[in-house]
Amino acid sequence: MKKKLAIMLIAISLFSSFYVSAAAVELASEDPANAEERAEEVMWFYRNYNGRLQKRLWSVTYGKWLTDWEYC
Repeated sequence: MKKKLAIMLIAISLFSSFYVSAAAVELASEDPANAEERAEEVMWFYRNYNGRLQKRLWSVTYGKWLTDWEYC
């Protein structure tokens, strides 16, 4: 069970990192003259730390962490 959870978390984090990279490229390529106001995009990242699941919030819009690691 732990092995399946670890594999799932790794897959999610890999997929998420590709998504963040694609979103950053998309935002950087926009023309500032045509930029619209948008809501901030955020993403949760998960990890297994000392056998317990933790999560942390990432701002896709600003490219920075919004929270520290917290237990789920």
